[in-house]
Amino acid sequence: MNKLIVSWRSYDWIKYVSGLTIQEPSKCQLIVVHADDDRLLYCFDRLCRNAIYEQRKHDLATTGNYIGIPKATNLLYRDATLDLYKLAAHMHINILMGGIQEVYFQSTGLLYPLFKNIQKENTRVKFYHYGVPDLENEFTKNNFLSDKEYEKKLFLRNFMVGIGEESETEGFSRVETYYRLRGDSEQTTEKGTKRSK
Repeated sequence: MNKLIVSWRSYDWIKYVSGLTIQEPSKCQLIVVHADDDRLLYCFDRLCRNAIYEQRKHDLATTGNYIGIPKATNLLYRDATLDLYKLAAHMHINILMGGIQEVYFQSTGLLYPLFKNIQKENTRVKFYHYGVPDLENEFTKNNFLSDKEYEKKLFLRNFMVGIGEESETEGFSRVETYYRLRGDSEQTTEKGTKRSK
């Protein structure tokens, strides 16, 4: 496995990077950070936290099995008990021990700065973020899906039983865009180049 996919919640990654996992499932590892048991289900709002978690856990396992991802993990962090140092250490270990060469993480207010710091110590690894367009970033990577890959991506919506909002199953694109997380040296070089023009 040389690609690590990191998602904040159970389904966030499906819309933005599932095509990548469909193309090379054996090379991908998936980590969901949040326990995702604090949002009610869209279609059924009478379940307890344990039942909500079990449904989303089942959906994650079913989706991972369908695609063929060898390892899908939920770290079970909750907002109240989130330890950033522990999360950073967990990600470092996964990157080092898993031989990870590329990390694709969801662009959230918490994960973006976390991976920005992790990148400083893992210069051989390429980091990309997804989910929030980074229009000023010239370092984008577009992943074009074939008809068959796109159909498979759309089919994943059938496994998203425990969604919290209907919008989680909408807006699936044939082209997935990832934005490269630039290191400090790249940003300095770019600023110097812009000044000299």
